[in-house]
Amino acid sequence: MSGLRSDSGKRLCQRWGVPAQGYFDKNGKWYHVPQSFPAALCDPRGYILFRAEKDLAGCAGLAVGKTIHVPSGISKLQGYRRMP
Repeated sequence: MSGLRSDSGKRLCQRWGVPAQGYFDKNGKWYHVPQSFPAALCDPRGYILFRAEKDLAGCAGLAVGKTIHVPSGISKLQGYRRMP
C-alpha cells in the first residue's frame, strides 16, 4: 500500500466498515491525537478502535503527548484487528 494519501485512515475505515474517525501510519507507530471519538488507529493491515478518550489514555503500549507514539506498532496492541 505505498503512496497512500493523508486521508488513508478515513478510506480504510470506510473499506473495513469501521464506524470511526480513522488515523493512518504505514508503520503503525506515529499518529495525530484524535480530536473526536470513536477513533481508529490504522496501519495497512488492520486497526485498533478507541470508543472514548479514556480508552486511548488507558491503552498500554501508547505514549500520548502532542502525537501518539506506539514503539512496537499497533499490531502488537491488545484489541488490534487484522483485516484481510
